[in-house]
Amino acid sequence: VENIAEIRSFERISANLFLSRALNIKLTDDVIKIVRVFYAAGTPYVLETNYLPAAYFRDITEKMVEMQGLYNSFSTLGISISKAVEQIKPILIDKSTAGILQVRTNDAAMFIDRTTYSQDVVIEFSRSIVRSDYFIYTVELS
Repeated sequence: VENIAEIRSFERISANLFLSRALNIKLTDDVIKIVRVFYAAGTPYVLETNYLPAAYFRDITEKMVEMQGLYNSFSTLGISISKAVEQIKPILIDKSTAGILQVRTNDAAMFIDRTTYSQDVVIEFSRSIVRSDYFIYTVELS
């Protein structure tokens, strides 16, 4: 099954209080905000918003993310991921998200907050809404 990511927006914004805390940056710092929809076999299954501290990603471009994907773009820029922490909770999809994901309003979905690190530095905070009919959660403990 072919997976495709469609970039809905790619913009530089000012950090608000929430993002400054999530990314461990100053309130005056800029953030790169990327909104994407992921498709499998033509069906939208994830609405994801990524926030990157602009100071670490001066050279990232929309074209780079479109062609390589986000994490491959990190690698191209010499930024390695050391860990990610996710919080997952069930939600009911709102009207605007339902339209994007082609489901009904109030259908069940999973809401995922992810903080991604390179060593001890936060390099990404993301929020994803994943259709529950496409979501399989696997945990391996060792």
